[in-house]
Amino acid sequence: MKNIPIIGALLLMGIVFSCNSNNAEGNSDTSDSFVNKLGIAAPAAGKSEAEPPSCTDVVMEILTTSPFFKEKTKGLHEAIVSNGGTSFGIMLEGSPEVGKDDPDYSPTYDFNLHERYPDRDVVIGRFVFDPAQQQLFERDQITDKLAPIAFDKKLLEKLKQVCQ
Repeated sequence: MKNIPIIGALLLMGIVFSCNSNNAEGNSDTSDSFVNKLGIAAPAAGKSEAEPPSCTDVVMEILTTSPFFKEKTKGLHEAIVSNGGTSFGIMLEGSPEVGKDDPDYSPTYDFNLHERYPDRDVVIGRFVFDPAQQQLFERDQITDKLAPIAFDKKLLEKLKQVCQ
């Protein structure tokens, strides 16, 4: 009978440790399995090299190669890590590639740029690519207005070829 509290405590500790255990890298989120040259968290099991790019892939390239985005993310990875974070990432929030009944449907490609910390993601910027206008924008999070951003217009031809 004296062993019952000890056994209960051991069981409770086992449950706590099993619920908090992560994979070998110390993070159960596979989207942080490696960090690319920009410091953006990228999925480990991404597309194979033989798979053709999607419209979203080309729009992501338009965003990440724009001078504005490069300047905004310059040194960002180091700053985040020095503040206890792990990386930064880009999340697709809406796109015209999903069905119109899907909650993620949008006539534009809507992205957020966020800092990743062990306990949270902090959105630090929002970007929109409008395929109808063929223009990249930064969304002002306070006024909800779009400001045009310069980007490599040659990528519009690639977008046209991929999204036919």
